[in-house]
Amino acid sequence: RCTYGLYRPGSTFKTVTATAGLNEGVIDGSSTFRCLHDYMYYGSHFECTGTHFDISVRRAIEVSCNVFFYELADRLGIDMITKYAQLYGLGQHTGLETGDAAGYLCNPETFAAHGIPWYIGYLTQAAIGNQDAGMTPLQMAVVASTIGNRGVRYKPYLVDSLYDYATEKLVSKTEPTIAETIKTNYDYVYDLIIGGMIDASHNIPAQYSLSNLGFDVAIKTGTPQTTGVDAQNSFFIGFAPADDP
Repeated sequence: RCTYGLYRPGSTFKTVTATAGLNEGVIDGSSTFRCLHDYMYYGSHFECTGTHFDISVRRAIEVSCNVFFYELADRLGIDMITKYAQLYGLGQHTGLETGDAAGYLCNPETFAAHGIPWYIGYLTQAAIGNQDAGMTPLQMAVVASTIGNRGVRYKPYLVDSLYDYATEKLVSKTEPTIAETIKTNYDYVYDLIIGGMIDASHNIPAQYSLSNLGFDVAIKTGTPQTTGVDAQNSFFIGFAPADDP
């Protein structure tokens, strides 16, 4: 499941959309969109997780405001969302020693390859990871790692080192390999994303509390729809300690 299971990432994907919006200068920390729960987009009706009124990106990550990311997606467009998903390593193999699924992104190219029509309303759902997309848990863990490393994406690996069985001599040691660096155009990009993820860790039910660990945790949850009627998965990414993962 970790390396070959393909799942919709749900709202964990909002971290990718937020990166695109902040890094491309479409929004900054003070930009707000108005969330009144219901949202109409080209004649289609969508809903939010709540009613958040005027809300900025850090708060939108904390409370997982759909409307904020609908509005942001409308300004970004699907091509820009695709660009940042690829920078995070989604829709491609990680290079893991045992192999893994590349998965697929939610965009017109993927739909065309699958013989499915693309409708403009899918843009809103692509931005929140809730349209037809396939990502492995490992890929989304790499997204979390990249956020924790403020845009530096490392290649995941399983084998730490090899030793000669007879002499116990170290034969080889796997060194961290940078797969991609997301060049940040503004110094606040990851401050705001990580800040929202820390806030999200304080905004979860008491039985799952992360507030008594002695350090901050950065998280993002998701409840993506599945193919079943009214069925949902649970998705969760994060890293800790938030300031030194």
